[in-house]
Amino acid sequence: MAALGRGTAPVELALAPVFDSLRPMSTLTEIESAVTALPREEQAELLRFVAAHLRGTETAVAKTGAELARLWPRLPHLAPDEASAFARDLAEARTTEGGQAAPPWE
Repeated sequence: MAALGRGTAPVELALAPVFDSLRPMSTLTEIESAVTALPREEQAELLRFVAAHLRGTETAVAKTGAELARLWPRLPHLAPDEASAFARDLAEARTTEGGQAAPPWE
């Protein structure tokens, strides 16, 4: 993983499991294996995406709150100590020269 800037070692360590789970797949066998590991609902969503892509009609379909709530537990999450380290790194990056201010929703 490329360095993200000054003081990022904790961030890199914290995000390592996430990036490992997102490794690129380059063979059909790897893709087929990943697809069979998906829950049926996500397999159906993938099928719809591939079909739309082949038809040339792919569009981003908005998910409902209920759909997002069902997907949330299966998404990768940081452990509390990793999340704290990540938050500290963000705060430090915002206070350094050239840092970016926190967005208004924070």
